[in-house]
Amino acid sequence: MRAIPTTTELDLLIEELPHDIYHCLGQLSYYDRLIYYWVGRSFYSGFGTIVDAGALIGGTAKLMAYGLTQNPNAGDTSRRILSYDRFEDDEGGFMVSAVGSWPGVDLPPPREGKVDFEPAFRKNTEDYAGMIEVRRGDITEVGYRDDRPIEIMSVDVGKTPELMSYVAREFFPRLVPGRSIVLNQDYLFPFQPWVIMAMELLGDCLVLDYAPPTECTTIHRCIKPISAELVQSRLEGYWAPEQLHLIERAAKKLSAPMNQVTMRAAQINGMWRFGKRKAAQEAARQMRAEFLLSAEDIRMKPGFERLFNEIGVPV
Repeated sequence: MRAIPTTTELDLLIEELPHDIYHCLGQLSYYDRLIYYWVGRSFYSGFGTIVDAGALIGGTAKLMAYGLTQNPNAGDTSRRILSYDRFEDDEGGFMVSAVGSWPGVDLPPPREGKVDFEPAFRKNTEDYAGMIEVRRGDITEVGYRDDRPIEIMSVDVGKTPELMSYVAREFFPRLVPGRSIVLNQDYLFPFQPWVIMAMELLGDCLVLDYAPPTECTTIHRCIKPISAELVQSRLEGYWAPEQLHLIERAAKKLSAPMNQVTMRAAQINGMWRFGKRKAAQEAARQMRAEFLLSAEDIRMKPGFERLFNEIGVPV
């Protein structure tokens, strides 16, 4: 297994990324961009596929593809990146508003109340089209129809507990112990606590190898085979209030203070979703006091401000 980079090593990669590649369109943070470039440039060895599950308009695919062009061990890169997405949103939806505001994005007119993102994806990734295979549709219907194992599994599609469970059951068994990694874009994020819980329940097979110092993509390393039956048994009914302690367990593996705050926020979000309203509000007040969070600190992190607003605790 190739070594996972340190934060310092990732920071140095910014010097070799062309401006247009680093700033490519996509809902990605600083370390997201460096990690996705790194997996193409330094991790990928050519034995399997790269699954880009939740492609949006191609930011992650473009960064990985450019990385492959800089990787002497990549071998044949044709159709190596498998980009999954519905590539659509409701007219007036959140992603339509967000993506439509990005410079250079010209979304087509809606059809039957839906706006199509695929043309924007194709334009954003056109220089690397031969490396990318678009797999459009509901991922639970498209599935993984490939004989090749998965070397890099990027998950940005686990937007519900059921979707996260499906991805784990359908895709994780294609990972190769000692050779494959999973990238989770929403692991360090307050609003998808089930992602943390699912990964923790599979923690003897998928070890957290790297978490950047801010909310961002994490890297889990596959160390043991994963079967669909194992996933089914571990994740059946996993999204439940009595399982929220898994987030505390996962937080102990993180050292960066802001990541600790994010994990606490994820647990509070879970409490609120399960109807533990007063407990969630009190936990939010305790979080603010324990981590010495000022109103400005909370407002600087949109996810934190959104959480406080949603649960009714004044910032």
